[in-house]
Amino acid sequence: MKVVILGSGLIGLLAKEIFEDAVIIPFGKSRFFYFAPPLADDFIIRSEKIDPFMGPCLRQFFGHLAAAPLIMKRVISLGGQLATDSIAIKQYISKVYEDAPAYAHDLLKTEFATYPMTCHNLYRKLLAKYINALRAEVEVRGIPLKIDPGIVHCDLGTVEYDQIISTIPLDVLLELTGVFQSLSAHDEHCFHITTDALDFEGASQVLVADNPIGFHKVDKVGIYDYIFHNLGSIETPLPYFDAFIAPNRYRIAGETKMPKAIPKSPHAPRIPELKDKFKIDLVGSCAQWDDFMDISSCVWRLLQLKDKP
Repeated sequence: MKVVILGSGLIGLLAKEIFEDAVIIPFGKSRFFYFAPPLADDFIIRSEKIDPFMGPCLRQFFGHLAAAPLIMKRVISLGGQLATDSIAIKQYISKVYEDAPAYAHDLLKTEFATYPMTCHNLYRKLLAKYINALRAEVEVRGIPLKIDPGIVHCDLGTVEYDQIISTIPLDVLLELTGVFQSLSAHDEHCFHITTDALDFEGASQVLVADNPIGFHKVDKVGIYDYIFHNLGSIETPLPYFDAFIAPNRYRIAGETKMPKAIPKSPHAPRIPELKDKFKIDLVGSCAQWDDFMDISSCVWRLLQLKDKP
């Protein structure tokens, strides 16, 4: 069976590790993990289901003899207080997502074990391993323009396939296949802030549940470094940050805008034509349009696809 992987971000390169004989068609660098600090959750949740894959992966790229877990703590800010109760979690989900199912709050864990590495560093290691193959693919076939059942058309050539694993954003894939599906997503405006004035009380991530506040998440990525994630754009950030941090206690070290970064739906849309007609399996939060697909869940999905007859 000839497998083609669409995408060269973290999930695409992990797919290549699992489907070793697959052809990988790159779509540029990861918009989440190429930057430092990264713009997405920089951890992989520990799971016994993916340990058989992650153990050798850690040894290959980081030299770890054992995948000793780290403990990650996440809290929710609501009404000026840091909490972990179900009321705060439900308020956060209601703020960010549309039509959240009743079980959604069970998926948002507040304390969990992670593997002893960062997604950013893993992406860099994988990119170094596959960069020559990615460059060669671009030189030979070029940029994908269209997908017909069984064949990917690029501007310099074509690729025949039996199965596609798509890790690219779903709206991009729909354009390539000509399949129509209405999708909604939040744009995100991210700010790298350096300050010594914030106290997360031992947590590495704060989810902001208050509706009047545009920020929905703040990640602590260093001793004095934080990534603020805002739903939509902030054109004049200084007055906005001054309301939360004393003006002489912080600095904006960088910022970037990411269109369609967060799918509004907390569950994947059903598009049976992609699987039935095009033989495409979707893997990734933006690929599945499901923001609850964390990296650990993506690895497990890839392993399941690999084991299918």
